[in-house]
Amino acid sequence: MKKYFILAAAALSFAACSNNESDNQVQNPDNVIRLNASVGEITRAATAIQSQAFDEDALINIEVTPSATNTTISKVYKAGAAVGYVNSLTPNGSETPFTWPATGTVAIKAFYPSTVTSNGTTFSVETDQSDATNYKASDLMYATPIAAQAKQAGAVGLTFNHALTKIIVNLTAGTGVEESDIAACTVTLSAKKTAAITSGVAGTASTASDAATITAGLGANNAAIIVPQEYAANADFITVTTAGNHSKTFLLTAGKTFEAGKVYTYNLTVNMSTITLQSTTITDWEKGNGDNGESDNVTI
Repeated sequence: MKKYFILAAAALSFAACSNNESDNQVQNPDNVIRLNASVGEITRAATAIQSQAFDEDALINIEVTPSATNTTISKVYKAGAAVGYVNSLTPNGSETPFTWPATGTVAIKAFYPSTVTSNGTTFSVETDQSDATNYKASDLMYATPIAAQAKQAGAVGLTFNHALTKIIVNLTAGTGVEESDIAACTVTLSAKKTAAITSGVAGTASTASDAATITAGLGANNAAIIVPQEYAANADFITVTTAGNHSKTFLLTAGKTFEAGKVYTYNLTVNMSTITLQSTTITDWEKGNGDNGESDNVTI
């Protein structure tokens, strides 16, 4: 009888080992580096766009540098459907997945949109951000760099952070203006559209020739992304244009610096002949996993 118990225990032990091996193969087939991503809030006023997770099929540039070779390899990955606030990432198109090196660790960097690399020198936002695709393409983000990731079976999590500035504009009808008039208004921003990226830092835009009109959208609640920049006193900033093509512009009466990683909200009253400021707020642009940053410049 004792012999049977020993044989049964051995069989159970073998089955457990087999299951563990099977689990490891499922978790990490072919030595693949599995990746997932989380992202801070990038919603627009009244429009949910990539809220706390990437949209499915969003493309992200991933750079992996094995410590053994110190050679960086760049590949484009695609976001899967979000589960909670997390997207799984898989190689896009014909790309093959990254694999763990035989020895050592890997450094990992990642950028959105996928056209951005660690060697980039400038980044420009889109001028028509009333279009959701253009708005998302304007939201420069980077994952917190991982300096030395050891091999693991489970997915490596990448936490993405916002590198630029968001402007929210809320309009209220004032004297001589109806709510229906506000609903038909187009909101634009006067802003420089290109930021320099020097040694991995998104700096303040300074190229005068890059001055642009950026369309935030139509109606009472809109948002647009601009690069960090400085405005002189009495500079044009927010313009509201009616359906009849009548424009009114809100001026920044004092000099203003718009910082990276911040959200600036302007609540404006549109009157027949003027635009007046009700209130304004400045908040941190939330980062993935609830990490709120305070720095003016963002290392990527």
